[in-house]
Amino acid sequence: MKKRLLLIALTLSTSVFSQTTFNRDFAPQEGLVKKVEKPFKDEICLNGSWQFMPIEVADDITLDEIKTPELPDIEGWETTPYKVPSPWNVNGFTNGKGGDFVAFPSYPREWNDVKAGWLKKTLTVPSSWTGNRFILHFEAVAGYAKVFVNGNEVGEHFDSFLPFNFDVTKFVEAGEELEVLVWIAHGSLLNDPGKYGRRNYVAGSFWGIYIAGIWQDVFLQKVPNVYVTDTYVKPWVSRDELELEITVKNTTTERIKFDINAVVKRWINKSGRSILETPELKWTLGETLLELDQSKHTIEPNSEYTYTLKTKVKGALDLWSPESPNLYGLVVSLKQRKEVIEKDYTRFGWRQFDIKGDVLTLNGEPFVVKGDSWHFMGVPQMTRRYAYAWYQMLLDGNANGLRLHAQIFPRFYLEMADEMGICVLDETAIWSSDGGPKIDSELYWKACKEHVKGLVLRDRNYPSVFGWSVCNETLPVTQHVFHAPQDLIDRNVQEINNWVAITREFDPTRTWISGDGETQAETDLPTVIGHYGGNGAMDKWSQEGKPWGIGETGMAYYGTPLQVSKINGDKAFESQLGRMEGLAGEAFDNISRQRSLNASYTSVFNLAWYGHKPLPIGLSDVSRAARLTDGVFFEKFVEGKPGYQPERLGPYTSTFNPGYDPALPLYEPWPLFEAVKAAFGPNYSSLVNRWKNKLNNTVFCNVGKIKESIAWLSAQENDSLKVKFEDLGVKFDMLNDNQIQLILIDGVNPPEITNDLIKKIRLGVRKGSSVLIWGACLKSEELIERLTKNEVSFYERTATSYLLKDNHPLLNGQSNRSLYFSEMTKNKISTLSIGGEWVQNSRVLLEACNTEWQEWNYQGEDVKTAQVIRNEREAKNPSSVIVFDRIGNGEIIVSTIDFFMLGNQARNLVRNVLSNLGGDFKGLGNNINAHALNNEYILENALFCGSFASASENILHVFERSPISEKEFIKVKIGTKTGSNFWDMASASENGIWDFKGMNLMHKENAVVYLSFWLYSPRSLTDLLIEPNIPRLDLHFGVDDALAFSVNGKVIKEYLRLGGMQEDQFVYEGVPLEKGWNHMLIKVGQGSADWKTKIRFSCTDVEFLKQIESKVNKQD
Repeated sequence: MKKRLLLIALTLSTSVFSQTTFNRDFAPQEGLVKKVEKPFKDEICLNGSWQFMPIEVADDITLDEIKTPELPDIEGWETTPYKVPSPWNVNGFTNGKGGDFVAFPSYPREWNDVKAGWLKKTLTVPSSWTGNRFILHFEAVAGYAKVFVNGNEVGEHFDSFLPFNFDVTKFVEAGEELEVLVWIAHGSLLNDPGKYGRRNYVAGSFWGIYIAGIWQDVFLQKVPNVYVTDTYVKPWVSRDELELEITVKNTTTERIKFDINAVVKRWINKSGRSILETPELKWTLGETLLELDQSKHTIEPNSEYTYTLKTKVKGALDLWSPESPNLYGLVVSLKQRKEVIEKDYTRFGWRQFDIKGDVLTLNGEPFVVKGDSWHFMGVPQMTRRYAYAWYQMLLDGNANGLRLHAQIFPRFYLEMADEMGICVLDETAIWSSDGGPKIDSELYWKACKEHVKGLVLRDRNYPSVFGWSVCNETLPVTQHVFHAPQDLIDRNVQEINNWVAITREFDPTRTWISGDGETQAETDLPTVIGHYGGNGAMDKWSQEGKPWGIGETGMAYYGTPLQVSKINGDKAFESQLGRMEGLAGEAFDNISRQRSLNASYTSVFNLAWYGHKPLPIGLSDVSRAARLTDGVFFEKFVEGKPGYQPERLGPYTSTFNPGYDPALPLYEPWPLFEAVKAAFGPNYSSLVNRWKNKLNNTVFCNVGKIKESIAWLSAQENDSLKVKFEDLGVKFDMLNDNQIQLILIDGVNPPEITNDLIKKIRLGVRKGSSVLIWGACLKSEELIERLTKNEVSFYERTATSYLLKDNHPLLNGQSNRSLYFSEMTKNKISTLSIGGEWVQNSRVLLEACNTEWQEWNYQGEDVKTAQVIRNEREAKNPSSVIVFDRIGNGEIIVSTIDFFMLGNQARNLVRNVLSNLGGDFKGLGNNINAHALNNEYILENALFCGSFASASENILHVFERSPISEKEFIKVKIGTKTGSNFWDMASASENGIWDFKGMNLMHKENAVVYLSFWLYSPRSLTDLLIEPNIPRLDLHFGVDDALAFSVNGKVIKEYLRLGGMQEDQFVYEGVPLEKGWNHMLIKVGQGSADWKTKIRFSCTDVEFLKQIESKVNKQD
């Protein structure tokens, strides 16, 4: 006989180890100086191996200390090269949960915890650069940065997303060695926690908040002494005019005379069309189509000036549009005495986005952006290949645009969008959704203004950018998270208006300016972009006389199976696929609604991460967790090369595979993508929402006849499990093979096995008794095998939700929904499953869900998607947890679940299980004398019954539903059954809040529940005028959504409303108690969202209040 637990059995491949290697550039990327600008400009890419010296800093380090670091010693540099670009803590992103984001395995693990450090790079400046200016350029550095060149401080910078540069000419000699030294302190070291946030800098979302280091390209550039610092292309299609603003800088001590020549040439893409070739850069310039000249300019010494050139286009340029993304190269030459002294190159498109009335237009025609958005997730996204894959997916899905969400993305996202015809809503990193921005800090608001300006100046020449999103969910956080005073709300509004003014100042060509989710107050924003509003909100936004749209909506990023089940019922609990089918139904309706209301920007949140499956890139065996030897690997690191060169790309870090792993597709969609594709299509209004089908798999079968008695078998006569059953009103008798019994056996403490016992149980079963082994485990293995005469095995298998496999009276009234406990507890409900010969020959009634929903519910966005799909794929032991076999007229049922693990929430479920098996509750149960009110007169305990659903979504109709009359409610006791629900004692949380969503209820929307209890009054309180100073008993409560209460079978007051709960929001003065015991009934109704209440009593006479008694269950 086996006496051991079978551990999870995995068959691991013993084949010869092989890695997936990608033999092309991970990030095909150009430098900033293009070939047409050379030799007047040139650059050295400083990407490559840098030295790194981590510095340990105190938690209470001051801002002054951060800004005045001591220069590093000669000794103390790490021996491991730091590969620029990359954050030094890159491998700790998500801490290994979900996707495997270890991109640089060579980095020591300790680097993940480093908060500050020095970076050093040494190079030799070409001697041919003599007589030019030297610019040190950083595309982006995460954290506070202070830069030194050859020991000289040249400047500081603190914005993790924007480029910055320093003229280092006076510190550098051509032909000599140059040492670049960068001090970087993680942004969190500058946090200043307070009541209204902690960050006085702009940090973006997940990636930006986490990283530290040089995470984008670095260049040393050579420019002439007179050079173009900026070219701004203004394509005024509406007036057929191309306008150029060319800013020239004279760094000499002399007045310079020069001419400007600008030519426009067709930009010709010579890249291939395959997945691998399209993102790779191969281009040339074609014939000259336009030419602009201005002569005889003079610029003063050490000055900068902007010159304006204009010309009519007259059909020389083709329009840029998503269907025809035509691009052009502008080459500006500065000449002295007809000799070229400088060339500057800018790519642009001939197009104009504009607002006319309440619609967005492109080139004068109404235009609707069908878009997407997603957070930046690090190394997998640091390549044109990712941008290509994302955009190709959008095109495949009938989309044409996106919003670059919650941070400034690298430039190549705009470049790729230009080339592929994707319309971009370019968003800042002013993102407040984590409650981090410090809204009472002048430093923060100043940083925001500089940030907005920097974004506009960097990106205003990209034709794909149709507008600016200046912020994301700042007002909702200020109002509803911080509950800030009005002056801070007003300040937030004023700052939004400041950002609008900045974008208009630095880019008058685009009239679309929005703030994502900023609909809580009047602002200067010329658009309305809502977040997560229902039909009513969309109706309102669409009628405000501005272009409107939806930046984020749908439950894709947060919806639990319980929430999604309102769309597709019990299907949502089966798997991530089932959940996604429900989300698809929701998304189709959402997009269709937006389009029917003429939204200019339509989207859900989102397709890139939630509409597709995270891919097991470089992982051939998905039944096991990834190792560092899995993933896609890249060729040898090359010094001085633009773009990222990761060592490795781990599995499940991306939903896109732009050719890295030949065994995988470009993307693998969930039904959500297919639904959005249909809703974005031309015939959406004529389509049926095929994803919105509700499954109801509730078991309906005849329950067994009431058994003559219930027997209890255990090695311990009065063990804790027996007490729990008796607490429910179960009265146990002795085992009697002359009676038809329900025989409950303690699976953890089974009775001593004797031949007589086995014989007696089997005889009773053959006559019609039902055996239920409760909480079966290894200790009950021998008993089960003796009773069934078959082999059984137990396996480690944890679960918090279960799926129905077969009908049986035991499960009558149950469904996937009612057996989903993942949101009720953090603990595992069961830890074992059962298998073996007996299970193979019997019927499995219930199995552990293959999806452990706790891997999804309430987890971080950066980990949950990969975490849950890994959980579904990685090998598990058998899933059977309740198994049934018929013997004669009776049955043996084995359950590895102890439903009492659910605490008080289990009581109704356990009663139903026993009742369905013919158990009769003849005992009184415990807790019948429990007090209803605590010492603060808050309702703490009550008899509870529910929930009772309504077919209507109208709270008035929901509240009309009543299973019995008010008078009949007075008769209820523990164990009474109303409809399909038992009355049982329940308790509020420690703070007195009744959270019904957290209970094991069948219906959690458009439903009602009841709380019943008794109050004793030493005198009548029905007529407060009968004599002076009669005490008045008041009822205070907050509720989400509606509440009514009755006294002694008479309805006293109904509060019919929809809205969130605020404690003591409502009060009823003068609860009419009779002398003696009074029955109190509270009815709480729910529409959607939260479902809570808190109830307390007070009295005008404190001493009288002390005489009020309470009981949950009044005995006759």
